[in-house]
Amino acid sequence: RTFVEVVSFQGNSSYNSARLQSLIGLKNGEPLKLQDIESSIRKLKNFYLENGFLEMKLLNENSDLVQYNSDNTKAGLTYRIQEGPQIRVASIVVEGNSF
Repeated sequence: RTFVEVVSFQGNSSYNSARLQSLIGLKNGEPLKLQDIESSIRKLKNFYLENGFLEMKLLNENSDLVQYNSDNTKAGLTYRIQEGPQIRVASIVVEGNSF
């Protein structure tokens, strides 16, 4: 069985790591499951999208996100984030027929 040893974030300048870790729900010392990793990636992407970071990318989603110790009992997760610009809507104009 593999346990989460540490969760860290790189490239996150708009939100601190504690905020992101509470969002994804992975805690140090808890068992690590594949569905939890997939869920954490989904939650992270959705959070950034909902907050206007339409171009956010997780740079290591398919490579080195999880690092295991020599006997695979502990895992460190590092989310490498590229936030991109935050998009904000300044105004909405509706044109057309009026009844």
